[in-house]
Amino acid sequence: MLAPREVLWEKPLSPEVERLLIKQGGHSEAPRDKTRVVSFAVKAGHIVQIYNYQSKHSRVLIGPSLVMLGPEEQFTVMHLSGSTPKVPNKVSVISLRMGPKFMSDQITVETSDHARLRLKLALVPLLLIVKPDHCTRNWKMTLLL
Repeated sequence: MLAPREVLWEKPLSPEVERLLIKQGGHSEAPRDKTRVVSFAVKAGHIVQIYNYQSKHSRVLIGPSLVMLGPEEQFTVMHLSGSTPKVPNKVSVISLRMGPKFMSDQITVETSDHARLRLKLALVPLLLIVKPDHCTRNWKMTLLL
């Protein structure tokens, strides 16, 4: 309940963030009540970055979780390249899926004798974790796929 001298404060969001909240967050397309808290459900396996303009610090939330923006916080919109060959700013997102398990790209190389080669690359990123084995005092490498 508000005191007689208090008024509701409206949280400003950019039109791009409003559009992405509707697209990614499952919010209805009805106009948002700007006096209500801005919340976003982060799905499992997704990451969201939030920037606080007052403290000048970012926080990263890994799903599944619920994000509720504070008064001085804003979502960080990520502009990603996509397609083959890569096109900059192809995709704009608030929530980024961890991964991918497969990436591809196409590059054009010109040799010194002006021959052009178009290479199609397909990559599977691998993650190696190196940790000490306490039983044998050796280092053990673990491959995560």
